[in-house]
Amino acid sequence: MQEQLLSQRPHQNQRYKYRRTQRLTKDREFDTVFKNGKRYNSNGISVITYLNDTEHKHFSRLGLVVSHKIGGAVERNKLKRRIRELFRLATPKLLRGYDIIVIPQKRGVVLTFDELSVTFEQLLIRAGVWRKVNTNDGIDDSNGCKNL
Repeated sequence: MQEQLLSQRPHQNQRYKYRRTQRLTKDREFDTVFKNGKRYNSNGISVITYLNDTEHKHFSRLGLVVSHKIGGAVERNKLKRRIRELFRLATPKLLRGYDIIVIPQKRGVVLTFDELSVTFEQLLIRAGVWRKVNTNDGIDDSNGCKNL
């Protein structure tokens, strides 16, 4: 059975928020991920992941790097809002403790939200930060945590 897109999943009782603590905000945090992280590229976006071993290991964090080459402010901000929303929806499915930097490319602007969702999810799966959930008991195969 094919898994639903992030954008098509039904809303559950629990709401997932994108909090300030889930953001990469400092230059040194970005530098660490760029220097030590692993990069994955796909249609329209690149993702760099790094296993965080500091006090932020209880959740994954997102950093966005959007170049002025992408387009005007409207296009850049729209793309950033879409990626933040995809991260917010993906949060319960992500392994904890990863810093994730998303770098949209010029061709990412023309992707629809669903196309961006598929690309984002595939990159996270390739990067190994997407939880593999055993559907029988809700146990996360990768680290033994209950699926939230």
